[in-house]
Amino acid sequence: ITNDEQYMYVWNKSYEFLSNASKAIKNDKLFEASSYAYQRGMELNLNPDYRVIEKKINFFGKQLNASVWINFKEDGMHSKFTLEKGSEVVYEKNIDNTKNGVELFLEMYKEITQDNDNIIIKGRKDVQYLPLKIPLETIKLKII
Repeated sequence: ITNDEQYMYVWNKSYEFLSNASKAIKNDKLFEASSYAYQRGMELNLNPDYRVIEKKINFFGKQLNASVWINFKEDGMHSKFTLEKGSEVVYEKNIDNTKNGVELFLEMYKEITQDNDNIIIKGRKDVQYLPLKIPLETIKLKII
């Protein structure tokens, strides 16, 4: 049995248990939430990676989507910053990584802002490298 088959089995069983429990305790909201999560997981191909924050920014006259992602890999959790034009990633920067299960990592990024010269990723004050400034000129050179 492959890893993907194992993940699918666990996903299906989890949904089955949650939906049966929600019916048994007559909790409609739990049933709705588990149904939504199940369907969304299937749409994403059980990919746990997600955007923690997003913002539309004006980049030298072009509208781009700026995002901070959390990616789950075998060696731990990774965060990265991306700029997307439509569905195309035009810039990507790795930010940080840690071992799986560190809850702070999932909650430390709070906002993306922009000033005249930088894109700024803001977050918890106890994270040394935040706020993180990414100079627009550096990005422009890599995109062009």
